[in-house]
Amino acid sequence: MPAVNVGDKSTNSYTSYENAKAAYDAAQSAYTTAKEEYDAKKAAYDKYLADKAAYDTQHADYKKWYDYFKSVADENAANQAVAAAAAKNTVVKTASFNTASPAAIADAAAVNTKGSHVYLPGGSVDGTVTIYAQAKHYATTATLESDYSAYLNKLYPDSMGSGTQSIRTYRLTYQKGIWDAYGEGTELHAVAGDKNVGVELPAGQVLDNMEITEIGGTYYVAYTTSQQTYIKADGNTTTDMDETADLLTTRRLYLQTLTLAEDGTPNWGEALLLRTLVDYDQNSFTDGVYQGGSLSAAYQDPYFSDLQFLNGKLGGLTGADEDFSTLADGQPEEFLLFEMNGSTYVIPQADLESIATSHTGSIIPFFQPEKQTGEDTDGDGELDEVTSNTTGRAQVTIGADGAGNITPAATRRC
Repeated sequence: MPAVNVGDKSTNSYTSYENAKAAYDAAQSAYTTAKEEYDAKKAAYDKYLADKAAYDTQHADYKKWYDYFKSVADENAANQAVAAAAAKNTVVKTASFNTASPAAIADAAAVNTKGSHVYLPGGSVDGTVTIYAQAKHYATTATLESDYSAYLNKLYPDSMGSGTQSIRTYRLTYQKGIWDAYGEGTELHAVAGDKNVGVELPAGQVLDNMEITEIGGTYYVAYTTSQQTYIKADGNTTTDMDETADLLTTRRLYLQTLTLAEDGTPNWGEALLLRTLVDYDQNSFTDGVYQGGSLSAAYQDPYFSDLQFLNGKLGGLTGADEDFSTLADGQPEEFLLFEMNGSTYVIPQADLESIATSHTGSIIPFFQPEKQTGEDTDGDGELDEVTSNTTGRAQVTIGADGAGNITPAATRRC
């Protein structure tokens, strides 16, 4: 029987029913095979759609972040904005547990409200007082960034080579992060119960480190700060970038007392300046330790580190420079320990108390680098012994055990 294809109006003629039936059966078999293949592929596709829907649901938050960062023109600026916002979302919390039966830790309680970056939390051993630093944030850093860019352009001009742009970008990005997180200044906060009292550091100073201890009902807070200032070629400060010759970083070590009033309110005492370090970015003048505005000990790239209070046996340690007394047996006492310019210093308990009350006391060298051989400056035919005045940070870890025995361990990076 003839088969007619209406679409193209062609005709196929079969000479017999058997031929037509054979053609039909072949087409039916091809259709069945194709449908089985289609059904298998459709089932696989339907499974893909189901799996993709589950995947999209599971990774919905990731997709939002991906789309966000993909749309950001300046990824560094976006990341910095996220970090700055996160810094302002920090809180200090305290929790406690009974060491006699430490079955559970008490629920943590926040001691500050969100809105500013808070950092370096600490507290007294008995848990009575909690301290922390709170940043005073800039309203905008636009002027700071413009000034610092102008300074970096002078320091790393394009004429120095192709890598200067990367150096300028790195330093500006790093400094922008510091400004956003730590702001233009710092407030020190002391919390006792529900009473929170803050005190501002001098204008422009930002807290770097802070420690607290208690002696005879008085709390002693030791801390270091840093402050940056542009200076002219004559050493005077300036805000005019056209006349800026260097960037000065001043680091200071303070001791401040803290007492509690009868109603438990924290009362801050006056801040006493113990040491001042001066660090010039381009070394236009001499780096080192300064007293009364004058250089007392030269040291390139001076620094403070490892600030801590310990309780141990100093054995009546006295003296200055390297004039030490014997570390004899004695009763453990509170003392302040810190590293400055490669050497470790201590302020014994009696001196902490006298500094706070009468503004006099001793800062005693405790651990110093070995003497190094220099030139024969006195003409006696022997090389002079000198202490290095360049940065070779001596990482000294000093601890005290339960009996008050003091043990130092030191490494040196040159």
